[in-house]
Amino acid sequence: MYQWLRHDEEMVAVCGFSASDLTQAGQSARIGQLRRQIGPSGGAFTVQPSEMQFWVRFSWINADRCSGRQHALQHAVIRYRPEVVSAPDMLRAAVEHADVAMSAPLPPQTVITVLGAPVAPGRLGQLFATEQLLRPAGYGRGDGSWIGDRGYVALTDWVAETDSALIDPTPGYPLATFDTLPMVAIGQDGDLAVGSCPEGSRYFVDIPWPEHPDTERDHDVPSEPFACWPAIPLQTNFDLDIAGQRYCVIFNGWYVDEEIAANLLDPNRYNWGDRISAVIHSEGELERLRDTDRLDEYRTAQVEIATLRAVRRGFRTARRKLNNLAPSQGGFGKFFERYLAAHGEPPPNDTGWTANRFGSRYRHPSHTMPHVRQQHGARLVKHWLTFRSLRPAVPLEIVDLTMSPGGV
Repeated sequence: MYQWLRHDEEMVAVCGFSASDLTQAGQSARIGQLRRQIGPSGGAFTVQPSEMQFWVRFSWINADRCSGRQHALQHAVIRYRPEVVSAPDMLRAAVEHADVAMSAPLPPQTVITVLGAPVAPGRLGQLFATEQLLRPAGYGRGDGSWIGDRGYVALTDWVAETDSALIDPTPGYPLATFDTLPMVAIGQDGDLAVGSCPEGSRYFVDIPWPEHPDTERDHDVPSEPFACWPAIPLQTNFDLDIAGQRYCVIFNGWYVDEEIAANLLDPNRYNWGDRISAVIHSEGELERLRDTDRLDEYRTAQVEIATLRAVRRGFRTARRKLNNLAPSQGGFGKFFERYLAAHGEPPPNDTGWTANRFGSRYRHPSHTMPHVRQQHGARLVKHWLTFRSLRPAVPLEIVDLTMSPGGV
C-alpha cells in the first residue's frame, strides 16, 4: 500500500490519508500495530477507514476484466457497513445500495459497499447465493421452449418450489421480459434469507420496439410494450480479499448497450431475433431476401442494429447512464496511460474481456494493450456458491423488503 501511495498522489487524496500517515514514523507505527494484531498465529487485523478506501479502489483498479477502472478514482462512492452481518440485513443493504447508486444527477453512479466483518480463507462467511440484485425469471415449457430468460429457468423453478409469491411479475409485458426473482443471502452465522427487491428500487427502463435501421418506412408495432431492463447492474457474488481476509462486497457500474442487446438476442437467453425480425421486416422484404444467399447475414445484421438502437433510445429517454464501446475504450486507454506513467508497468488486463468488441461476430481487438495477469494486492474474487448449494435443512427466512427493518 505504501509503495503504491508514493507514486499516486491522487489516490492519497481520494482515500483520505494525512501527511503524517505517510511519514516513515507513521508507516512504522502502523506496520508495528498490524504485526502485533496478527501475532505468531496469524490472527485477524483491523482495517482503518482510509485503508479500506485504498484497498477497495486498488482491487478495482487491478480487476483485469473491467474496462471501466478509471472511475475507481474519480467517481466511485465507497461505503463500509461493518454492522451488516445477518442475512435479512444483507438483503436490505443491497436495496439501499441501489437507491444510493440512483441518487446521482445522471444515474447510476458507481458505488461499492463492503459488508460485515472479515473471514479467513477457507471459511464460508457471509455471502449472496444469487449473482445480482435483479435477475429475470424464465419459465420452461413441456415442449422444450420457454418464455422470459432461459438462463434462469432453474432458479425460477427453485423459487417457485420455495414460494411462488417471491416471483414478481412486471406488468404489461406478455413475454415476461423481467419478472423479478428474489435475492438469497447467507449471514455471518449461517442464517439464510430470501427477499425480492421492492418495485420502487428496481429502476426499470422501458425499451421501445426496434425500428428498421435502413428505411424510414412505417411498420405496424404491436400494442404490447417491447421490453424493459433495469438501469443498474448491481453485482452481489464477489468477495473483497485484503491480505487473506475476505469481506462480502456488492458493487455496481452501469450497463454497456451491446450487453443488453446481446441478452435479448442470445439463443440461450431471450432468443428474440425472430420476434424483432417479424416486426421490422415486411413480408415482401423477407421474400426478396430469400431469393439471395444472404438472408441470414442481412436480416441478422439489421435485427442487431435495430435492437441496439432501441436499447440506446430507451435509456436516453429515461435519462439513465448507458455506456457504449467507443467512450468505454477511450476511457480505458486513458486509464492505461495513467497507470503506466505512475507505476512504470502496464495494469493487469485480460484482453479477452477488455480488448474485444462486445457481441461482435468478428471480435476485432479495439486496442493493443498487452495481456497482463494480476499477481499481487487486494482482489475482487468471484465466488461460485449458488442456490444449488443450499442445504434443505437450513431454515429459510422470507423477508418483506418493502417493510421497515425487522418486518418479516
